[in-house]
Amino acid sequence: MKGPITCAPMGRPSLPSPTGMLVTGNPAGANRFLWDGKNGDDADIWAVLSRRYYGQYGDPRGKLATIAQARRAGKLIWSATYTGVGGSPGYRAAEPLSDPRMFLLWNALEGIEGTLYAQGLTSYKPGNPLESIAGNGESVLIYPGADGPVASARLEQIRDGIEDWDVLDVVRRKRGAGAVRTILGNAGLFSTTAQGVKLACTIGCELHGPTRFAWPQWSHDASTAQRIEAAHLQALRAASG
Repeated sequence: MKGPITCAPMGRPSLPSPTGMLVTGNPAGANRFLWDGKNGDDADIWAVLSRRYYGQYGDPRGKLATIAQARRAGKLIWSATYTGVGGSPGYRAAEPLSDPRMFLLWNALEGIEGTLYAQGLTSYKPGNPLESIAGNGESVLIYPGADGPVASARLEQIRDGIEDWDVLDVVRRKRGAGAVRTILGNAGLFSTTAQGVKLACTIGCELHGPTRFAWPQWSHDASTAQRIEAAHLQALRAASG
């Protein structure tokens, strides 16, 4: 990935700051030597692109078993996203404003404890970024201000999404992963039930989706903000109860 790398462990203050080697990609059979605990050459953190987390048509959950094996081997699975491949929410300026928060809610859904942002917070093109963002605007999360930097609305959504993760992590530890799935599914944010996530892709998934990459259906319309707040309130009740 291009640009400065920002590693962000989510949630619990008790989690230590991660050290060691981070790679972008999926643990797989071909690279097992990098997560087998032998020879001192393991990658410690695997930042998996969201669209590569599950699988694709023909084998929509083909990557999950290997990710689970790497976790059991003590490796951290983090998330990553960029605009090169569609099918899941991201940080582009042209996306619905709820998408960055939905991306972090997906991290909470799958119990992912960190995310990798490597696009550059202030990678401006020529001109005034407050007037026009050349390209997709994914890299511009902070704008220049008269008296200092100005946070974008998308950066504030990321902040709120991390807070959502915190609350849902408490729910996960107190009530289990099924309770997290139920909250997000009942709010209509993701195609999920207490039993599991229903995946969508063009062929071979439980639901129909726009790409060959399997991913849950997610809310990204005018109702999403209200759905998020309803889920947040339900999560707070579940966490405190």
